[in-house]
Amino acid sequence: MQSVGHADHLQSNVMNSCGNSNISTKLRGSKCSEIQEESVSNNRASVLEKGDVSVLSGYNSNDFNTPRGTLVICPRSTNNYSSDHSFSRFKPRISGVPRNEFRMARGGSSGDRARGALRGRAFKKTPPIERDSNTETSYYPTARSKFQESLKNQENVQGKYYDDKRINEDSRISKLLRRLCREDDYDHFIVLCKQAQEGIIALENQRYIRRNFEVICESLLDVLHTGLGPEAKQQVAKCLGRVGYATEQDFKRYIDWVFNKYSLERKDDIKCLLIKSFVEAFKLDAEVPRLKEFSVLMMSQLQSTLENVDRSDLLVATVDAILLIMESYPETFSNHFRDTVDILVGWHIDSTQQKTIAAYASRSLQRLRTFWIADLQFTLTLLGQFLEDMESYDEELSVPECGRSSPGDEASPTPRECIRRITSLISVFNTVTKSISEHLNPNLTPNVQWSFLSDCLSKMLKTVVKAIELDDDEIWLSNFTITPEIADELLKYVKNIDIAPSKNSNKSELFEEDIINMFKSLNLNKNELKNLKQDIEKNASIKEKEILLKIIRRMELKAKKNVDLTEEKEELIIVANECAFLLLGHLQSRITKNHDLLYKFIDLQLKRINIFWDDTIISMLNTISKIIKEVSANLPLELVHKLLGKDSALLKLRFRDSISIQNASLGVYHSLLSLKNIPLLQESYRYILSDLEIAYKLILTDIENLVTDNPLLDGIKYKKNDAEIVVTFLLRALSDIANASNSIIGMWALKPSILELLAVKLKPYDSSLSSTSPFLQYSILYLLYAHCSRYNHFVPSSSLITGTTACRPIDMFPGALDVPTTSPTSGHLSIILNLIAKSYNECTPEQTLLLLSTWMQEICIQAENYIGILSKTKEYENVLASLIACGASIDRDISIAVCNLFEILMSAKNVIWKEEMYACIVDLVMLHLTSRDEIVRDKYGSLLTQIPLNIVIPKLNRECLLSETKVSL
Repeated sequence: MQSVGHADHLQSNVMNSCGNSNISTKLRGSKCSEIQEESVSNNRASVLEKGDVSVLSGYNSNDFNTPRGTLVICPRSTNNYSSDHSFSRFKPRISGVPRNEFRMARGGSSGDRARGALRGRAFKKTPPIERDSNTETSYYPTARSKFQESLKNQENVQGKYYDDKRINEDSRISKLLRRLCREDDYDHFIVLCKQAQEGIIALENQRYIRRNFEVICESLLDVLHTGLGPEAKQQVAKCLGRVGYATEQDFKRYIDWVFNKYSLERKDDIKCLLIKSFVEAFKLDAEVPRLKEFSVLMMSQLQSTLENVDRSDLLVATVDAILLIMESYPETFSNHFRDTVDILVGWHIDSTQQKTIAAYASRSLQRLRTFWIADLQFTLTLLGQFLEDMESYDEELSVPECGRSSPGDEASPTPRECIRRITSLISVFNTVTKSISEHLNPNLTPNVQWSFLSDCLSKMLKTVVKAIELDDDEIWLSNFTITPEIADELLKYVKNIDIAPSKNSNKSELFEEDIINMFKSLNLNKNELKNLKQDIEKNASIKEKEILLKIIRRMELKAKKNVDLTEEKEELIIVANECAFLLLGHLQSRITKNHDLLYKFIDLQLKRINIFWDDTIISMLNTISKIIKEVSANLPLELVHKLLGKDSALLKLRFRDSISIQNASLGVYHSLLSLKNIPLLQESYRYILSDLEIAYKLILTDIENLVTDNPLLDGIKYKKNDAEIVVTFLLRALSDIANASNSIIGMWALKPSILELLAVKLKPYDSSLSSTSPFLQYSILYLLYAHCSRYNHFVPSSSLITGTTACRPIDMFPGALDVPTTSPTSGHLSIILNLIAKSYNECTPEQTLLLLSTWMQEICIQAENYIGILSKTKEYENVLASLIACGASIDRDISIAVCNLFEILMSAKNVIWKEEMYACIVDLVMLHLTSRDEIVRDKYGSLLTQIPLNIVIPKLNRECLLSETKVSL
């Protein structure tokens, strides 16, 4: 009885402090010390206003319907009550309204109130099982009040819970959770969640967590319901997952608890958060494995959950958890691989789902790569099934009513639905193909046959081409304009069949725009269209008939109220391009029987390029590049003409603002210029130079023709403002050949060669180019510099070094032909030096001069052992003369660059330059010795020391004498 009275006294004290959140929870029991969570004034805790006492006087411990000896945690304060008068929220019970003492202990107020009115979770009436039930049916209580720590059987307390001095029952965890329940500030709430997450996995708290598992989990579930926004709830879910991880050997208990709450929970977002708690638990387990023995049970439960998921967020949460188990315990997941694949594929091909969900399903399926490869026969069977399903929808497109045997049957899918489903099936086919990647190659995997891959490509292309051509008149209509002449002709036939399109039907009385608008808006019934069509077929001339019948076709489509399938077709084209790209990577040149379908597929896309989205255009261009690369030598010459000819749709793409489109277009050019088939390469090069010639002549009018018989001359015209864009683009296209190391084809097969084209034909040294388009001049010179760098600036093979002997007789074999010994690149260094000498002039911009200086330095270093020979050549003398003239500049960077070059030349061993050259250099040095820039003065002073004294001293004496004479005068 003394114990019971003690407990009553405890509850009375607790309830007298429930109004103030700053008053600590006190545990009174045998050998238990009082622990305060937050310090407050004792006077403030003990003084009650008279009205408050009267309100509380009617309450006793039995009103709370809690077991005797039970600790009750006070609710936090809310914004509804002031801190000074917080006790006033306890009002007398209204007669006739049942009292919910348990909610009072949780922090709720009297009266029925919806969940979430206060931070504590409101009372939930759910017969017959209540989440907040106080009943205890087993050793582990299934539903306990938040932070109610049982003090029953106090005579055995020391022997059960509280005898271990190392465990603090009011531990850091309980304090943090109490503060979480009370916290209303979002930022503070997040900080507390982070602290709780750290505390939960701390080793010193894990025994406490296991012993108070139910209470902690119930508390966190309360906070999940009342969290301060989605992100806050995510953090609470992480806390819950860490609690599960901390239970270790009791993890089954956690699994049962979560799935029990999941089955009872009505809110989908809370269900999602409960599953996400497993994600956090298995993330921790991936770092320090503890839960292996529970992986089979966990996987079975998640698989069952996945099979019944009908919301995308639940799908993501469940699959995330499954994938973590898969990565940590692959042997456990292997038994569930096929079932998981079936469900993910179902979500992937569901065209009603958002694209983000299909993308998520795709990523998840690709993460199963190891299992796809291990069960390759299943993988190949699945790929075949995708194609069969795709072909079935292809038949639906051909015979829309074939799926109905009677009016009562389910309606066949519409063309829109068919195209969407075909798109989904190709998309999931791509996903699985990417998952096994190189293992789909027959050279690596004998189970895969070339015929299988070829059939896949053929079936896909056949279906896609048919879908794209469905109602193909849409494309014609988008590009077709009814001219007044055609309108007048059609008007005549309309009159012949007694159709009155307008009260003013004479062409002379109508404006041309009126006629066009009249026929664009003309609505004719089925019979009128039929009669009009017959009259045209009977009376119109052959030339007029085709155009007029197309107009009739347009009217027929309008009469049928044809739906616009443009968007669906573009999505189909994107996934079909990806599929072709993947399969071509495996088939490479083994695609002979699919050539026609491939080219038709590309042709259909090129016709629609004006109405395509940017992503579709990029997809198309990447596929074209892949076809060129893989088909290579077997490409028809007509494809080159289609891609680079005067009617090519690619020409206009160079003016698009999209960098991605420009880069994809460049990819096509690079693929063509990488062909190993010499005739195809030469034809591609010829068309590119033809295009370059037309554009470049708008910038420099006096250049020579780059090709003979330019095939584009009559078909392409550019504006002067666009010429630089075209030239820059084509220079980028040629960069692949220019930068290729030791490319025999690039050096020998192309006429003119890259060096001749850039250094001679395009005249980059022209002063007018420096003034009108300095950017273009720099671009040409830089590309030429990069090309020469690949071949060591052609120094070793230069005739300037090796001499001019063209051939030598083979004396050992009399009568043998002379064998030429001169390299075809022997004259290249001479061309380069002449180009540099001409480009060093006062009109050349600074950046270009610095590029030339860098280029010349590299040549000097490369020809270090041959400078003595080169110094006697006319080419080198011209370069030095240009350097001296250019070095007399007030630009600091140019002056230093020229000085560096002269230092290299003057320091060459056993090289004696002409006296006139030395004298010019001394003059340049003396000019810069008066510079205000210290670095310039020092560098040119150092250069002066490398010039022979017999030249320097007389020059200095002469200059001093001239200076004295000027002073005396």
